[in-house]
Amino acid sequence: MQKLGYQALTDDEFIEKISNFYKYQTGLGINVMLMTIISFIVGLSISGQTFYTFILENIEKFGALKAIGAKGRELVSMILFQAGFTALLGYGLGVGLASLIIMSAKLRLPDYAAQITYMNLGIAFVMVLVIAGISSYIGIRKVVHIEPFDIFRG
Repeated sequence: MQKLGYQALTDDEFIEKISNFYKYQTGLGINVMLMTIISFIVGLSISGQTFYTFILENIEKFGALKAIGAKGRELVSMILFQAGFTALLGYGLGVGLASLIIMSAKLRLPDYAAQITYMNLGIAFVMVLVIAGISSYIGIRKVVHIEPFDIFRG
């Protein structure tokens, strides 16, 4: 049978073969990877800009906290808590919304084949933490170098 070009595959092998074909021999795999990279960059830039704007709008408050004795470590932990909380909240809302959309699509189209795996959730979680870390670093640099004198002078 092999000489005739036929293969006997199990269900899992057949699914893997089709999946590999679409990922590596069509443009689908590269397009999904490009969309993921672009989404990561856009998410990083938007969250970084939003978080930095939040820091700039509240720089007087951070300077006042520093003037009354708050240590730089305490201010950094406040910023990291805010970044972590918003990142986890956004991650949870995103996963919940994606699950809801997939569930509703499966109700309307019984043969719909999308699924969320633990590996996908883990990769998304790491990406969210990286975005939150970079975004908070930008704000932390500004807050650590602030001098209370500069805030109260103007």
